[in-house]
Amino acid sequence: MNENFIPVGEEYPHHNHLVHRVLRDVALDDPGATIDRLAHFDDALAFLGSLCQRVEQVCGLRRPMFFHPAFMPAQPQTIAGRRAVTVLMPPACFPTEAHFVAIVEGRPEDADAPDTEARASGGASPSVPAVPDEGWGDAPQATSGRYFTLEHVMAVDDAPPDTMLCEWRSGAHVNYGPGPEPCHDAFAEAIARVLSNES
Repeated sequence: MNENFIPVGEEYPHHNHLVHRVLRDVALDDPGATIDRLAHFDDALAFLGSLCQRVEQVCGLRRPMFFHPAFMPAQPQTIAGRRAVTVLMPPACFPTEAHFVAIVEGRPEDADAPDTEARASGGASPSVPAVPDEGWGDAPQATSGRYFTLEHVMAVDDAPPDTMLCEWRSGAHVNYGPGPEPCHDAFAEAIARVLSNES
């Protein structure tokens, strides 16, 4: 076994630190520039590589073999009429690890704080109230960009694992309730419903 790598199935901090701190802060600080860099393959590799290096400076060099930008393909697209990019993350096996991240270019009204209790897309029941998460630090607040995550939820008994559609917005980790299956199109459609319900 290569001691430089963490075995598959062993929990590690790199995933959450990248999703909920490093990439989050960069994306919300300048969503347009982040989308531009991730939209081009070579730029995306270099950009994500630099972010992974920042994560390793905090979390250590010993990491899973798949924690590498080559395993994090980015796909530019349009979601609800807005420029966006989605990023497939390394395999999510533990709570709050993300299957996907999406950066969506915002509009001026997006800089406003969300309702104190967000509702799941498609008219589902109310979700957990939006609250700051002290463990990940405050997210940038003066931004109109949107940063969505599709997070892993541990399975109960023999049921398959679930997902949770979430967003970092106005310094809070917003929970929109149960998410779709962890595939690209379903994630983009769920985000589109959230944005369409706001208009």
